[in-house]
Amino acid sequence: MKQGDFQTALDNLPETPSGNVLDGFERGRLQLLAGQYVESQASLEKADKQVVEKSRQAVLRLSSGADQVGSLLVNDSVIDYTPSDYELGFLHLYRALNFMATNDLTGALVEARRANKVQENARKLREAALEEAESEARNDGISDDNLGSVLSRYPSAGKKLAAVQNGYLFYLSALLYEAEGNLNDAYIDYTRALAVAPNNAFIADAAMRVARKQSRKSDLKRLEKKFGSFQRPAKTEGRSSFSVSKALFRVRKTGAYR
Repeated sequence: MKQGDFQTALDNLPETPSGNVLDGFERGRLQLLAGQYVESQASLEKADKQVVEKSRQAVLRLSSGADQVGSLLVNDSVIDYTPSDYELGFLHLYRALNFMATNDLTGALVEARRANKVQENARKLREAALEEAESEARNDGISDDNLGSVLSRYPSAGKKLAAVQNGYLFYLSALLYEAEGNLNDAYIDYTRALAVAPNNAFIADAAMRVARKQSRKSDLKRLEKKFGSFQRPAKTEGRSSFSVSKALFRVRKTGAYR
């Protein structure tokens, strides 16, 4: 993978190293990187179905009062693997990118909404820690310089929010909403992305673009005060949503995205 030889990486990927969920995650990710969008979608869809089924089974076990304590004492291999929030977020992100690659905006939007639901659940689970971080900042006399948090009415907890949520997922969903013509939801998610990555001028530029389209004059003024005047592209200039998304995805792959 480091050498960019994704096909050889696929050829060397074990068939069943960690079960259907992790297998599908890893194989689907490699196939996406290799540009094998149809194959990637199939692998990720298989993993997605397993996650949904495991969640259903967990609810049934909980409702019947069963747990896994007894099983753990006998054989820990029967314990189900539960994906982390960030893994589920990337599952929907990669599925959305696959849909975009095959020009399926509707499918991509469905996955974007699912990704955002995962992110919201993650935030709610850690709400107490985020509120504590905000309180500590106020007690220390630190002013809130997170304009994205203010505009989206989102919690501002410094690096802790970025540890809980992924700004790229919000950016991609906003991009998809904008492509759909849903400017209101696009603006909300651009500002959410900005709350997670408050100094990202690229996200700020997108938020200003939509704020201008929606005549959000006060918001645009605040954004321009922090990030500089919005430079409207000429009528002969433009970039497709997918090309922008792919460019950001390449940055994300290398770990350079902040």
